[in-house]
Amino acid sequence: MSHSATQSTPSKDYDKISVLNESSNVAHERKKIHTESEEEYVRTLNAQENTPFSMAPAPPSDTYPPQNTSYYPLEARTETGEFTSVSVESRRTAKIKKQLAKKKYWTPWFIRIVSAGQLILLIYSLYRNSQLTGSWIQTKPYFNWLIGPAPETLINVGARYVPCMRTTPYLGQEMLCSTGNKCELETVCGFGGFHGAAPNQWFRFITPIFLHGGVLHYIMNMVYQLGNGAQMERDMGPFRMALLYMISGIGGFIFGANFAPPNMPSVGASGALFGLIGCQVVDLVQHWRLIENPCRELTKMIILLIINFALGLLPSIDNFAHIGGFICGIFSSLLLLPTIHISSADKWIKRGLMVFGLAIVIVLFTVGLRGFYSGTDANVYCPWCKYFSCLPINGWCDTMYAN
Repeated sequence: MSHSATQSTPSKDYDKISVLNESSNVAHERKKIHTESEEEYVRTLNAQENTPFSMAPAPPSDTYPPQNTSYYPLEARTETGEFTSVSVESRRTAKIKKQLAKKKYWTPWFIRIVSAGQLILLIYSLYRNSQLTGSWIQTKPYFNWLIGPAPETLINVGARYVPCMRTTPYLGQEMLCSTGNKCELETVCGFGGFHGAAPNQWFRFITPIFLHGGVLHYIMNMVYQLGNGAQMERDMGPFRMALLYMISGIGGFIFGANFAPPNMPSVGASGALFGLIGCQVVDLVQHWRLIENPCRELTKMIILLIINFALGLLPSIDNFAHIGGFICGIFSSLLLLPTIHISSADKWIKRGLMVFGLAIVIVLFTVGLRGFYSGTDANVYCPWCKYFSCLPINGWCDTMYAN
């Protein structure tokens, strides 16, 4: 396409590269090379990429149509004396495409194996409930609306339960089981008991990730885990996904152990899944310019978070595990999330954020574990924090934290 005297607007289907062959005795003669598609243009850039060049003054501005505001030409001169016009935006596009072309996609084995393991443990917890109470699901003194085992069964198979993990006023006391009988704490905690020492079943920060409160609880988590979680693992790979999943899940239960009522058992992969949501938020922000309609995607994530945090206010749900998992997911994803660099500065900024994310995760785990094992009640320093996990209706929160 030639540039007419009236300077008509060039077609959007074509990008232009201006080439000027210079001779010491001959005046500049300009030629325009057209490419028929973006792909051909990128191939042209790639062919020129290995040509050494030094910066030189730009040719007269009348060489380029002023109407073409999509690109801002960068002029360079090769060692042979040739001038080349290459847009900054087009160089970035080519660089991004190269990174995407090298990107590896994985089979989501971790999510599949974890999901299968969680199903097996759900079936086992129902069977264990039948051994302890005579029924596969809890029906007394109330019906478990999640269609699952009684609280003491969940504790017995590995739920996070503070009295089994450190010394509390409950040590040596009996607890009322769903059968109406008195149960000794050491018997309920299981796993061989305490052997005369203080409770220290630290693994209860890990095992609850693979347990669920019932069939409905499992199904609700699997909808997100096998959908979004599997897709994320295809992009991240099983190793990074495993680290993100476990850091978020463990971090969520550490956070909950400091703020939730100590006599409330907690199970579920929700903390780990909230960590995945936090990772998606970070991914959206870091690659804002590369995502189509990012504002719409951010709005969808905010709505999803609001709904899930609101559901965490229901009885027997540990919303603190959700909050802790979300926070840990945000900072650990700064370290683990594969990134696309649009410039050298962007690359170093994201590497700096990786170091920052690692440091914050270490601080969160250190402070959380020290606070838990010191016996410090975090609600003393933050008395209003309990309302993140319960509604102040009819003294409900006061009852939860008083028992």
